[in-house]
Amino acid sequence: MKRPRPVLVTFAILAGAQVLLGGAALSAVVPTAWVGLGSLVVASVQAGMTFYVQGKVTPLSDPRDASGEALVPAWTEDDEL
Repeated sequence: MKRPRPVLVTFAILAGAQVLLGGAALSAVVPTAWVGLGSLVVASVQAGMTFYVQGKVTPLSDPRDASGEALVPAWTEDDEL
């Protein structure tokens, strides 16, 4: 089973939107006001998604399960492989 990667997917989509906005601004295809508005929307979504996906991933510094118990590896380096 593949691991879900909500952070990677979310921020890859937002980065793509920022690239499109930057390209539109540089080529002057889209009016400046629209590019500015789009940038504000992307920044707002990015800020909101940062807090949303924070609870969807396992922290690497002190991983815990839903009940608050510390997660431990099934094996250690002392075990035989």
